[in-house]
Amino acid sequence: MCFPVTQDPLHLLCIEPRFPGRLAAVADWLVRRRGYRYLFRCADAGPRELWPGSAGRGLDVVARPVAAEGVVGWSDP
Repeated sequence: MCFPVTQDPLHLLCIEPRFPGRLAAVADWLVRRRGYRYLFRCADAGPRELWPGSAGRGLDVVARPVAAEGVVGWSDP
């Protein structure tokens, strides 16, 4: 017996140094075929003509230099 899945689509976060990186092709397939949503955070992005077709339509890219981010301290409890 099959039941319709009524959940929201799966949202994934991918952090890579550069976009499109190693996971862009996989993310593109999952967005197009499975309805997933992806957010890529990267320090640098290549030219838009190299981006997958789903960019901006379920696959979102945020490119910011790492130096623009604040520094967070880490301490072991």
